[in-house]
Amino acid sequence: MKRIEIINKEFPHAFWGYDVTEVDLFLDEIIREFDRLHNELDIAAFNAEAAREREEKLKAKIAELTAALRGGDDAEEEPAGAAEGPEQPEDPLGAYLDEDSGGEQ
Repeated sequence: MKRIEIINKEFPHAFWGYDVTEVDLFLDEIIREFDRLHNELDIAAFNAEAAREREEKLKAKIAELTAALRGGDDAEEEPAGAAEGPEQPEDPLGAYLDEDSGGEQ
């Protein structure tokens, strides 16, 4: 039902019918309540949309933090060289073997 339907509703006059003024007053009260409920619905819809947007931002933040904790590619503050592990010392024997084989393997 729309507001305008309530406003434009007309009732036929009858000899033993209702008081027109009373009916009009009651319809005015219905219109006020209708408007109030419609406004509440608009506010609720706005709040629901805002909550959905906050939820999406929080989900994105959770994914970002989870990836950072797991050491994923999304980690922003990973120290340089941390993913490679500690530096390995040179292998002098390997260099000797490479020279001995004349570069053939």
